[in-house]
Amino acid sequence: MVLSLAMFRPAVLLLLAACGDDAATPLDAAVTAPRETVTAQKALLVGELAEGTLTGGAQDRARITLTAPVAKLDWNIHGHAGGTSQTVEEELGVMTATYEFTPTAQADWSLLLRNRDTAPMTVGVKLELYGAIAWSGWQ
Repeated sequence: MVLSLAMFRPAVLLLLAACGDDAATPLDAAVTAPRETVTAQKALLVGELAEGTLTGGAQDRARITLTAPVAKLDWNIHGHAGGTSQTVEEELGVMTATYEFTPTAQADWSLLLRNRDTAPMTVGVKLELYGAIAWSGWQ
């Protein structure tokens, strides 16, 4: 008899479901494929900011992966849920970043990129979207 990984998947999912609480974990993302994957190259002039919008809520998730040619990329994810500003995550002067974003409330959330190099750069952007979260593109 030939066994395949596909034959064991229901058992693996059952075991994962039986462990812990109902909260999503990075392991869930490895087991479940994203609903949508967005890939883009975003060109930034010296000092330029670019902002894109993710719309989602607490049941959603986005894995954000950024790649710059030099460690001069600043980025953050922030929102204005409930009328106040919230910076969820921020890194300055990086070449790469990977972040699992789970919104705290249903809202528009902004992905902000900034080139702080002395030359233009192009940033690779990959968004893996889970649940109903949606990417509206760059503003």
